[in-house]
Amino acid sequence: MKGFNYIITILLSALALSGCIRDDGSGLDCERTRISFTYYGDIPGRCRFLEKTDQVTLFVYNSDGKLVMTRTKSIGDLQGYKGINLNLPNGEYYLIAWTNLTDCTEIHDSGKLSDAVLGCRDYYAGNPIIELENDRIYYAFKKITVVQSEFRDEEMQFTQAHIPLHIYITGAAAPTKADAPVEVDIANLHPQMGFDGTASSSLKSVYRAQLVHDAETGDYTSRINAYRFLNDNDVQLTLSSSGGTVRYKTVNLVDFMNEHSISVDDKDEVEIAIRFRFNNTSVDVTPWEEEDIDPTQK
Repeated sequence: MKGFNYIITILLSALALSGCIRDDGSGLDCERTRISFTYYGDIPGRCRFLEKTDQVTLFVYNSDGKLVMTRTKSIGDLQGYKGINLNLPNGEYYLIAWTNLTDCTEIHDSGKLSDAVLGCRDYYAGNPIIELENDRIYYAFKKITVVQSEFRDEEMQFTQAHIPLHIYITGAAAPTKADAPVEVDIANLHPQMGFDGTASSSLKSVYRAQLVHDAETGDYTSRINAYRFLNDNDVQLTLSSSGGTVRYKTVNLVDFMNEHSISVDDKDEVEIAIRFRFNNTSVDVTPWEEEDIDPTQK
């Protein structure tokens, strides 16, 4: 036992001499760059980071844009301290962080900042119609300068990198077995985002809404987490019979947004809810107002 204690004493002494043990023993002095995570959305002064986050993945790039470190923290790890401590040599660094990444999202070419992208797994698989849901991602960027002999506190403030599209269908027939009699395709959505937090505008894909039938109301609902787009967009929604043999209604999203004074450019927390209602001979399209859609929620 004395020998064991002697070994521990030697190890602690070595770490202390290296400058990596704080005087109070609470952590490592060499992790002198403290990165805190925040999310305010459209409510200044109220941090709701933990409300929006299941996990965070941080990418650290040097001044040449080369990846030097990747760190991930789960929501459990973030409960005590909403951030990450880093041990970095002197220099300038670019920090990129994403939240809520799952195996639905793939990251490509992350070794170089200018080439790094992430996107939907279905898109990279070459599927012409994407049926896999995008992750509910948030994005943050920070450029920092590290002087290793100094402690530094930096804040990374997240923004919403997705726009939820809520689809409601009223008046359609009940599903036959497990299949809905209707389908909704959303064309010209971005399947990929760069590590600058913007969607790759040259890439467009078709997403198919995964409709869920409510046996009590008879309605179908779906939510698509679209990668961020602008007011000036060419997104198009098409309501068809299952298999696409009959096209019931096509909606240009920009026209819908203009008609109903919906803007996504001047807000961080935004979502769009569209209702298709079958009448005897036509389909009406209106904003969904019967449900209280709260953009401040997950």
